[in-house]
Amino acid sequence: MIQICNKDNCCGCSACSSICPKDAIKMEYDNHGFLHPIIDEKNCIECKKCQSVCPINKKIDGGDNDYVYAAKAKDKRIRFKSQSGGAFALLAKKTILNNGIVYGAVYKNKKVFYSKAINLIELEDLKKSKYVQADLSGIFHEIEEDLKKGKMVLFSGTPCYVAAILTYLKIKKISMNNFI
Repeated sequence: MIQICNKDNCCGCSACSSICPKDAIKMEYDNHGFLHPIIDEKNCIECKKCQSVCPINKKIDGGDNDYVYAAKAKDKRIRFKSQSGGAFALLAKKTILNNGIVYGAVYKNKKVFYSKAINLIELEDLKKSKYVQADLSGIFHEIEEDLKKGKMVLFSGTPCYVAAILTYLKIKKISMNNFI
């Protein structure tokens, strides 16, 4: 049986279940409330796409880029309603005003999950950091479809979630020209 990555290191991003061509991987909560992939051995064809998309299995190449960027909203109200200086709020607003779509974490009913915003009202739920694992079920496919339609897409997430979606899009050969 395939082991995608060490369970203790799994970030629960769901890239493995999203890339599986046989829908043989489901994300389920463990006894501690963390999402982990469960492989249906009967349907698994051992193509190993799940292992190749997993951000935990990737070596991080820092490259030669020594640049660091910092930003903060000038408006104190934006910073108060946001985190990290309000940079996400500014980028997200600009994306939506340009007919783009924003994906980010939402906290509702004691759960954190990913959702998309297509207008400024929906964007409000995506603001503020959520320092727990989020459920990304279905999001990879939605982003793929939006990019195929030529939409501008902004994705906000942890480094492992960003690595997962970037790898997923690369494996699926989806143009990232409109992906932020």
